[in-house]
Amino acid sequence: MRNVARTLTIFYIISLISINIPLTGVAGSVVRIFGLISLGAWVASLMETKRMRRFTTTHVMFLLFAGLYAFSLLWTVNSGATEDAAYRQALMVGAMVLIYDLFAENERTAAVCTQAGVIGCTIVSLWTIYNSMIGKVYFDRARFAADGLHPNSSAFIAIVGIPLAWGLLTQRTTPWKILIPFNAGYIFIAIYALILTGSRGGVLEAIPVLLWAMYMLGKTKFGPVLVAAVLFAGSIFAGTNETVKTNLARVTDFGQLQKDRGSGREDLWKEAIGQFEDNPLIGAGAGAFRVEIGTKYAAEGAGVGAHHAWLETAADLGMVGVILLALTIFSLPIAMLKARPGLKSTLLVAWSPLAIIMFFEQVQGFQFFWAIFFILMVQTNVASRAQRVPVRQPEPTGVPASSFART
Repeated sequence: MRNVARTLTIFYIISLISINIPLTGVAGSVVRIFGLISLGAWVASLMETKRMRRFTTTHVMFLLFAGLYAFSLLWTVNSGATEDAAYRQALMVGAMVLIYDLFAENERTAAVCTQAGVIGCTIVSLWTIYNSMIGKVYFDRARFAADGLHPNSSAFIAIVGIPLAWGLLTQRTTPWKILIPFNAGYIFIAIYALILTGSRGGVLEAIPVLLWAMYMLGKTKFGPVLVAAVLFAGSIFAGTNETVKTNLARVTDFGQLQKDRGSGREDLWKEAIGQFEDNPLIGAGAGAFRVEIGTKYAAEGAGVGAHHAWLETAADLGMVGVILLALTIFSLPIAMLKARPGLKSTLLVAWSPLAIIMFFEQVQGFQFFWAIFFILMVQTNVASRAQRVPVRQPEPTGVPASSFART
């Protein structure tokens, strides 16, 4: 039954990353259906095994952070917004438990979980490219994104998939060999999608990832030649594609960024700081900023976030929320340091875009952000356990095995 539950949860992971319409309507129903079916299969598997995997520090911190959403109903200034926010976080708690308990079994199951994440990232990247081909721009700008996503979010998903895909290659853990060429070529799809988004933040996220990718490529046979060929082909493509040239010009136009006050973020950040100052300890309640203040800056009365995970968390949940969010996010790389050397750098590089995007997007409430975070939690847990597995020393001839202790 656990294998059945894992199979269903694979599709749930893919849907969490690739279906990013708000959890309402048909698209939201697809995600919920996958989640409910996976949950049912997982509960059935628990009845067989009668055991559940022990949570790590990161899990406990996330549970406390998500629980604060529900507790904020006691003091919120907008109960409807807080109920919606608490509902979304409750869904993420369920996703965390499912993904962790089912896939943190061994390296094979962790690789299957990671591959599902790569497939989800690929869908978003290809969706972005498709929208550029049909001319479906993001609002009135020459930027493209997958449906239901801001270009910055599309860029993040595209970039974070690179270390996930290449990590499977470098560790030789791709679960299905037919997907090895798919994982190897993902970087080209991701970079093209990143450029199409015209995301300055996406470029910042890409810096450590691409430096790591070039380093890993350089270590292979004919690596320096391959790196030079990739850079040359990329420069030719960038110089001949008008859409690419337009978005590259936008990304590097820092004067315009200063002129338009950070694409309007500066005003939102000031509002978030003001709401935080009104109630610095526990905030105004989860989701309150988006409804109470964000509606002033959005078209047709639709609320927008603060475009800053830390500031919006401070406005909604105060210092308590910021501390719990920080403990959740930063406890993971600390745990990654316990992984074996070959995998440690890959995990840290995959985590870096999550830390960067939090300074210009309110990702603390986004399902794709937490789905990727949970995948990294699985990989980290399995890698750190593998590092601690005792290894039996070779036995000298004629000496009984019982006289040798495990190291």
